[in-house]
Amino acid sequence: MSNSNDYTNRIIIDWIAFTTTDDFELNDLIDFEFEYQDMERGMLGYKSMAIEQTTKIKNLRDGNVGMGQHFIISGQSCRILEHFKINLLDFIIELIADSTISITRLDVAMDIFKDKKLLKLIIDSYNLNNYISKTKSSNILISKSENGRTGTTINFGSRQSAVLIRIYDKGAEQDLEVDWIRFEIECKDKKYNRKIINNIRDDGIAETFKGLMNNYIRFLEYRDTNISRSPSATWWSKIINSINKIKLYESPSARSISEVKEWLLSQVSANFATVLQAEQSRQFIDEMISTGTEKMKNKHWNMVY
Repeated sequence: MSNSNDYTNRIIIDWIAFTTTDDFELNDLIDFEFEYQDMERGMLGYKSMAIEQTTKIKNLRDGNVGMGQHFIISGQSCRILEHFKINLLDFIIELIADSTISITRLDVAMDIFKDKKLLKLIIDSYNLNNYISKTKSSNILISKSENGRTGTTINFGSRQSAVLIRIYDKGAEQDLEVDWIRFEIECKDKKYNRKIINNIRDDGIAETFKGLMNNYIRFLEYRDTNISRSPSATWWSKIINSINKIKLYESPSARSISEVKEWLLSQVSANFATVLQAEQSRQFIDEMISTGTEKMKNKHWNMVY
């Protein structure tokens, strides 16, 4: 099944992965007759895996205690579900309504077709350093298919990043004779994914995607010595067409005394008790208090007063 029927520019959900309880049934959220085939082995720490015959959705089970079960709805599966009139936007909104479900990966993508100059503009801007990015790393990859066709991918971020921006020649990847550039946001942070979906619910997928892109990357007409004065590239402004910025990162809130006590009980209490049982004296307690007080910083004193 092709990733596109009419090559019309679009913004789509292109990957959904989530973890949930052992008794969860996908039929509760998607009206479809699922038929799974068991595989010989599992993956991602799960011992068992089954693949749904029509949609190719993967269901992973039999992990360690507390792992529950895991579903992977790939880009191919997303397009198949859409073919059967399953609304993916409604589906992900239903997912976050269930407190037992954690969305571990969500990809949102924008496809632009029939623009012969776009890929060169992107590559030239990247090579000339005419861009601003919030990611710490980036790279450009050149690949070649068996028939000799060359494809280009630019990554902002890495596989380990909570958010990875990927721009690539989708036409070359699919080995199709069509100008097809994909801009892709891959998010693997559970809290971020919940925030993205809430934004999609409130503002729509187009505004959400553009706001995210606008926050993470900006291609420039030229790079001024004062970066804040560097104007956005005209071609990029036409694509994003938004001044909205959606920020996913939130500074962690200050810890409370109760949270510190909970951490001590869960992480330190066994080792602490072992020492006390062995020495049968208060000497180590006094030493802990003295050494700890010397190490206290402003953030610790702020919890005290």
